[in-house]
Amino acid sequence: MSSQPPYEYESDYPRQRTPPQHRRPYSTQLEHPARQKQPNNHSQPETYHQSGDYRSAGMTPTSVALPDRNGGLAIAGLFLGAISTPFILVTALSYTFAILGFMFSLLGLRSVQRYTLAVWGLRFSVIGFIASLAASGYGLYLALHH
Repeated sequence: MSSQPPYEYESDYPRQRTPPQHRRPYSTQLEHPARQKQPNNHSQPETYHQSGDYRSAGMTPTSVALPDRNGGLAIAGLFLGAISTPFILVTALSYTFAILGFMFSLLGLRSVQRYTLAVWGLRFSVIGFIASLAASGYGLYLALHH
């Protein structure tokens, strides 16, 4: 076996590679500031910038993705829209589920990750509402003609 350790223990971070010449400068790259090479003054070994003060290192902070706040509304709209159709025999529940599903799905359209679920929630809600109208109309027809 080799007497060399399996990993280098010089630092906690991997060595910084020199970037290829075809790369653009950092300000136009979409890369995390901590991975950018610190200005080298040749007196210190190359390290990663670890402090939160990006301006002192000549870097600009990048934006962080916010959590998807409307994803739950999209899922709720899909669920309510989907259960509005089986409840057409209980018309009051079907109308309620369809209207709530439509409203939640409209709000869920603002979700980036769950946009498709919101669209399907809108479709199910409209189908459930139309089916409830048809069931109400048929029930009214039977009540008036018998």
